[in-house]
Amino acid sequence: MKTRNLMLIPLLFVVLLGCSKKSSTEDPVVVPDLFPLKTGNTWTYKTTRMDTVISSHFNKVIGDTIILGETWSRVSYDDALVSIMKNKSDGLWFMNPTKSTSGIAILYYKYPVPAGTQYVTTDGVNVTVVSVNETVTVPMGTFSCYHYTMTYPNSEVYQEYYCPGKGLVRMDKFAVNGGISVLKEKVELVSAVLY
Repeated sequence: MKTRNLMLIPLLFVVLLGCSKKSSTEDPVVVPDLFPLKTGNTWTYKTTRMDTVISSHFNKVIGDTIILGETWSRVSYDDALVSIMKNKSDGLWFMNPTKSTSGIAILYYKYPVPAGTQYVTTDGVNVTVVSVNETVTVPMGTFSCYHYTMTYPNSEVYQEYYCPGKGLVRMDKFAVNGGISVLKEKVELVSAVLY
């Protein structure tokens, strides 16, 4: 009987060790890009002023470019190139298309970060991360979004809502008029084709 019990101890040890050991094949947590930049991705928006739809337009990732050894995405507004963008581990970066060869990149949207994060971009934009899970409803549907308040040096204020993995969902543009912030324009996501 003692011999049998002694043989069970090593077996029990092996079983317990096997149960507590983590598998090396566990999937890492994947954080979706704040703005998915795969070539061909397209977003259609409507712009409203004073409750009147004034325009519809689309953004499209039209391809990649290499700047100072890094791959950046070229994004059009309708058919004109307007942005050169890149998702990095600390957020969404931009370059001015007319100055892109200089390699001056600006981090506008820190991500992922906790709500309440505040920072100033290298070109003087004051940014506050208001929320990391704000519910926003637009013509395309309802999304859980990062809410950024962007205050530009010219005093314009933008409330911007990004859904990770989907991109820009809504943007509200405000102007200060007599010390009062007035909504000037609202841009809302109508549809998206994401690959």
